[in-house]
Amino acid sequence: YGASSASIEKLTLNRAVKIALSNSPAVRAAQDRMDRVKAYVRMRKSRYYPHFSFNGIGKLGLAGATNGLGLLGLPASPFFRNLSDALNINQNIFDFGQTSHSIKLANAEVRAAEHALDGVRVQTAEQAAVTFLQVLSLQRTIQVKEQDLKERQEVERKAQEFFEVGLSSKLDLDLAKVGTSSAELSLAQARADENAAWTTLFAALGQSEGGNYQLVEPQIKLETPGALGSEIEQAL
Repeated sequence: YGASSASIEKLTLNRAVKIALSNSPAVRAAQDRMDRVKAYVRMRKSRYYPHFSFNGIGKLGLAGATNGLGLLGLPASPFFRNLSDALNINQNIFDFGQTSHSIKLANAEVRAAEHALDGVRVQTAEQAAVTFLQVLSLQRTIQVKEQDLKERQEVERKAQEFFEVGLSSKLDLDLAKVGTSSAELSLAQARADENAAWTTLFAALGQSEGGNYQLVEPQIKLETPGALGSEIEQAL
């Protein structure tokens, strides 16, 4: 994830959470579901209001044989051209509580959809925060392991010099080389873990790999926890 400093964007924890929430397909799906059930509530409430309808009919030509059928109204009109229209108003007066109960059911579905959306948002934000902190932790671990490798390389260099002048045994040199190899292996593993953590972070952010970010260490403020009962109630 090395790049020129000009192309690297600083990424804070809050910014990472916002990106994850805006790009999450799960959040969008939960939001769409809530919008649908809210629209269903509005549709159900519309049954309380009068419904208007308009219709019309037209005739072109004389009545002709229709008079023999004894039809009334526009078909039997003696005029050559006739038009007829009507405006209808329908108002639901009593439906044995069907509308009110259906609205209550729809409102319950809205509340359930809102809770589901909140849950998805919390999970998405938590995943983004956890992966962000994992990458940051591994970066700090790599720094420590790089320093450890430098120190072990220095120990190996001194052991080599002491062995060459006869001040230490071959065993001491071999042990120093083993320590250096172990430090190199540990550093390589930490870098591999960092790359895997970056992949997980990009997935949590809803972005393809390849972005250049410099993670900014968050300012963590420790707070005294509240009473156990209130914490349990809040969790529930």
